Amino acid sequence: MIWFLLFLLVASTGYGAQIVHHDIEARIDPPQHSIAVTDVITIHIDAQQGKFDSFGFFLNRNLKLITVSSLDTPLHLEVEEEGEERSEEARYYRLVPREPIPPGLDRLRVRLVYRGMIYNPLRPPASDYAQSFAQTTGLIDARGTYLSGSTFWVPQRPGDLVTFTLRTLLPPGYTSVSQGKRTREEIKEGMVQTEWSCPFPQEEIFLIAGRYVVTKERYGDIDIMTFLYRPDPQIIATYVPATRRYLDLYTRLIGPYPYQKFALVENFWQTGFGMPSFTLLGDQVIRLPFIVHTSYGHEILHNWWGNSVYVDWEKGNWSEGLTTYGADYLYKERQGPEAAREYRRGLLRDYLNYVHQGKDFPLTAFRSRYSFASRAVGYGKAAMVFHMLRRLVGEEAFWASLQRFYRDFRFRVASWDDLFSSFSTVSGKDLRAFQRQWIDQAGAPFISLDTVRLRGKQKPYRLEVVIRQSPPYTVQVPVHIVTEEGTLIQEVVLRDSRNRFQFSLDQKPLRVQVDPDFAVFRRLHRAEIPPTLSQTLGAESVLIVVPTQGDPALLRAYQALVTQWEKRRKHRVIKENEFTPALAAHSSVWLLGQVEVRGFGRRMLQEQVILSPDALGIGGAMYDLRRHSFVLTVSHPQDPELTVNWLLTRDPRMVETMARKIVHYGKYSYLVFAGDRVIDKGVWPVLSSPMQREVSWE
Repeated sequence: MIWFLLFLLVASTGYGAQIVHHDIEARIDPPQHSIAVTDVITIHIDAQQGKFDSFGFFLNRNLKLITVSSLDTPLHLEVEEEGEERSEEARYYRLVPREPIPPGLDRLRVRLVYRGMIYNPLRPPASDYAQSFAQTTGLIDARGTYLSGSTFWVPQRPGDLVTFTLRTLLPPGYTSVSQGKRTREEIKEGMVQTEWSCPFPQEEIFLIAGRYVVTKERYGDIDIMTFLYRPDPQIIATYVPATRRYLDLYTRLIGPYPYQKFALVENFWQTGFGMPSFTLLGDQVIRLPFIVHTSYGHEILHNWWGNSVYVDWEKGNWSEGLTTYGADYLYKERQGPEAAREYRRGLLRDYLNYVHQGKDFPLTAFRSRYSFASRAVGYGKAAMVFHMLRRLVGEEAFWASLQRFYRDFRFRVASWDDLFSSFSTVSGKDLRAFQRQWIDQAGAPFISLDTVRLRGKQKPYRLEVVIRQSPPYTVQVPVHIVTEEGTLIQEVVLRDSRNRFQFSLDQKPLRVQVDPDFAVFRRLHRAEIPPTLSQTLGAESVLIVVPTQGDPALLRAYQALVTQWEKRRKHRVIKENEFTPALAAHSSVWLLGQVEVRGFGRRMLQEQVILSPDALGIGGAMYDLRRHSFVLTVSHPQDPELTVNWLLTRDPRMVETMARKIVHYGKYSYLVFAGDRVIDKGVWPVLSSPMQREVSWE
């Protein structure tokens, strides 16, 4: 993160001093992209830590520093600007006192006056990663204002936690949002004047502004607020009750909500950001029907993890995995065991499909997601680690440990070490080996069911099971023994490459299953999961086969798609009449349109769908090829680690739409479109698993 990169620079200046409070007045002119700020910063001086001979901070390079003056003392300060480039967005300034600091002075207030324009236009995400948003380091625009820590719109020092008051002055019709509590809003001297107060230490200060219609409801001692571009009773009726439910849920599981408000804030570009005490959702995102049941709760939970207990970035980001587990996964668990099982399988599938050799890393190295692979590790693996930890220490100790962690580190910076210390203290278990294995090192074991042997066909039945793993981990694995009377679940611990277990049973064993519910973080067998689009999206080599005959408009659309894909990633592209199976031997394949490549992959496709000249049948439903479009994926006939994919449509306008939406549907084997809507989706069934074996009674 940028804070970590800049930390070493400021660490040597103002040793023993830090900014602890901002008192800000910001006058914003949205159409002119301009801001004028008066900021009184309070600097805490720890005389025992070192001599205060200078004090460094960063400020946006487009903001001109007008005056700097010391309050409370007649101390004269000079401002030195570093000539060397330190940050793309900010200049580095050093305040140098020209006379000694008065004895006993432990706080120094400095007033800074500065102004300028901030307008870093939105730019598209750097990749086609599914959850990427358009990006800006900060902008002031007639449509809205977005200023964050990466804007450097207030003097900042990496690592300083600050409280603040913020008074904004905006033209009529605009209002502002920030952390903490709104203490005042009035129209005065032709300007909308709003005051925000945050008495809790923060990593950065946000300033969001727009033409908002504001609602507020008191819920206990919390203000639930909405900031929408237009009155929308349906949004309010949907999100406000959901806010109450999520606040109740996490207060019960973790501890009291840390802030005085929670606000739903609409944004003019598509985002899904969670800030302390509010979330910023794009004007389209906010109206997606599933968001309130998924991402919204995730962002609310971030107020406990990441936005009040802060991440020690140098030692790894634990917050995203813990929030994913406590939100996205927990919601599936509350739906039922099968939904939870499928979610865990999906996490393991993404790790298998996206995290290839050279893309893996330990959780201590995770900072933020920037690709499918980084998400599969930082979110997915971390969530699975918390699931294994919960199974290891038990339900009561798991939640009690998180409650202790929250109590001890609220509004403080915490690391993986601090988190595991809480778990060890509460559970009474030594978790150092678990932490080293799952947090400090990369990778996952590949676990295989090697042997199932019955020794004796009389009661008690003696069943021998051999389980292999590579590389060897110390890992607790559930073994399900299906008998005539039900299923017995045995927890075994693997430690070696080959692990032999014997079970004495009073019930006749019929089948053995190793981790059938995907409770262990491991590298899956390909046969445990169906081929899905994520397998294609994660493929390291892709061959695209384009048609040579057909509707000219459709051919042009396919060529435009190939050109677009080529900009993001290098693919091999050939024409239909150039194809041979040898060319596809080591690549996943995209077949654009109804190309005929001498039946390549068609047999495997016909196992799943019904093909005819004008219709396609999936799962018992028939779809007219003239009115529907399709994306289909099956296993590669030469290599199950690869896939063959079809993009089928007769509408040239659908080609770009389908390609754009694919990244959002990676967990599916097929998609059916009617116009630009996905009307059907699903995965092919898994018919057998190498992690289960019948018990032979011959």
